[in-house]
Amino acid sequence: NHADGSFAGVIVATVEASVFQNVFNSFDLGPNSTLGLWRSDGTLLVRTPHVPALIGKNYASSENYKRHITPGDTKPFWSLGSLDGIERVLALGFVPSYPLYVSATQSRDTALAGWRKATWMQGGTAGGLTLVVVAALLLLARELSQRRASERALSKSEARYRLLAEN
Repeated sequence: NHADGSFAGVIVATVEASVFQNVFNSFDLGPNSTLGLWRSDGTLLVRTPHVPALIGKNYASSENYKRHITPGDTKPFWSLGSLDGIERVLALGFVPSYPLYVSATQSRDTALAGWRKATWMQGGTAGGLTLVVVAALLLLARELSQRRASERALSKSEARYRLLAEN
């Protein structure tokens, strides 16, 4: 605005989509994962992995758009991929003051890989410890059984010795 408050004009700056594409390509979210930059009207602007046929298409009629983008829902949710049918967890981030949002998806296998690995490791550790405890209990039971047998043999021997000593 001018000093008197009247309109002075507009400044416009553009950013090439290739800049965002290069940034998005630098992220490794794992196999069957995607990252996308969208206009708030549901138009895909940038996507990695890059699929040229998808760029510029509008997805406002999709169920995900109606259910999650329109109300501004930022909670992650599970959804089947419309192109490949792979189930993915999808998270959205809305860019404040701009009509844009970012989507990030990971396939179920990729998203749960760390959890599965930890589960197997913890399960293996627990199983190994269980085997050690069972082996220790079996050894203890064997030792107790041997002691009882020794005590019985000793009692019999003492009884015979007394019998001999008394006669």
